Order: sequence, then C-alpha cells, then structure tokens
Amino acid sequence: MAFELSTGFQVPVAVEFRDRKGNPAPVEGTPEWSTDNSELLAISPSEDGMSCNVASVGPIGTATVTLSADADLGAGVRSIIGTLEVSVTTGGATEVVLTPGEASEIPTPAPTE
Repeated sequence: MAFELSTGFQVPVAVEFRDRKGNPAPVEGTPEWSTDNSELLAISPSEDGMSCNVASVGPIGTATVTLSADADLGAGVRSIIGTLEVSVTTGGATEVVLTPGEASEIPTPAPTE
C-alpha cells in the first residue's frame, strides 16, 4: 500500500537496517536514495544517508523512492534495496476558479395574443 502525501507537502523518511531476526545490522558506506519520477517527488538525502526528505513537487500520481546500500562489510558488494511507494494526492481546496461559457443573446419572448 502506498504512503499518501498531499501536493505541496513533505515528509522525512528514516532508514534502519536489520538482519533476518530483526536485530540492527550495519551497512558499508553511505546509502543512496533515488526516485523513479522527479516530476512528482524531490528527494533530499541527509549527509550520512540514514534519512531523506521527500517532497511532493508536481501533479498527483504515484512514484517510488528507492534506497540501496552495501550489506557486505568486506571487499565485495552485496546490494540491499528498500522501496517506498508514494501516492501524491490532491490536498484540500485552496482556490476557486470560475470559468464563463460562451455568451449568447437573451431570446425575445414570443408575443401573446
């Protein structure tokens, strides 16, 4: 299920790495954050990569935030990836737009006898 984020809002996202038993687990290097749709979401990772600010910057729609890290603490690389699906939704109404149609002449009433 997607995390819902209204247009014009932002949310901090934190990451924790755990082993298969749920214990905290280290990773090597700085985790890398990305989004598959920068027209919907802007991401601002922290310097250490352990959190990221996610902001809705465009129209409504769905985008995915992805985090990847190296779970191999040795010379090799074993990528571990996490994703967060974000559904950008419309916020409450903040503006009223009135659009007039095409003007037409008022019909003259038919004469009565």
